[in-house]
Parts: sequence; C-alpha cells; structure tokens
Amino acid sequence: MQLDLQNILIQLPLLVLLIYVIELRDKRWQEMMDKRDKQWQKFYEDQQENNKASMAEVAVALRENTSVAAQTHEMMVVHDQRVVAAIPSMQSAVRGDKTVASGG
Repeated sequence: MQLDLQNILIQLPLLVLLIYVIELRDKRWQEMMDKRDKQWQKFYEDQQENNKASMAEVAVALRENTSVAAQTHEMMVVHDQRVVAAIPSMQSAVRGDKTVASGG
C-alpha cells in the first residue's frame, strides 16, 4: 500500500505538469487560431472593398460604353436615312437622268 501511495505521489505532479502543458499548448493554439482568423477577416474585408471599387469602375465604364454605343447607333440611323434618300439621285446620275439629280 505504501508503494502505491508513493507511486501516486510521484505520478501526481507529473500528471499536473502534463495537464498544465496541455492547457498551455491549447491556449497558444487558440491564440494562434484567433490571430489567423483576424488576419483572414481583414483580408476578406480588404478584398470586399477592392471588389466594390472595381465593380463601381466597371459600372461607370459600362455606362460610358452604352452612351457611346447609343450615339453610334443614332449616327448610323441618320447615315442610313441619308443614303436611302440619296439612292434615287445616285441611280439617276448613273442613268444619265439629270432632271432628278438637279431637283426638277
């Protein structure tokens, strides 16, 4: 019985030390994970801000391109109308009919 008690008294501090070391390791691990999580959170927040800024730039460029395309379309419509209106004059000129080309 004395030997068992002696063994327990020897093992108990070792067990306490082991538990302390495990708790210390777990605490450090948790601190490291918290730090990493904060770094990732910062990274994601920065990415989100960059994405918002980029999308705002894309929206501005898209509006500008849409405006230019609309202006180009209007110019093409006017051009086509002028060409269609000029076709009879060009056909008369090719045939040699000067009356249509001179307007009377």
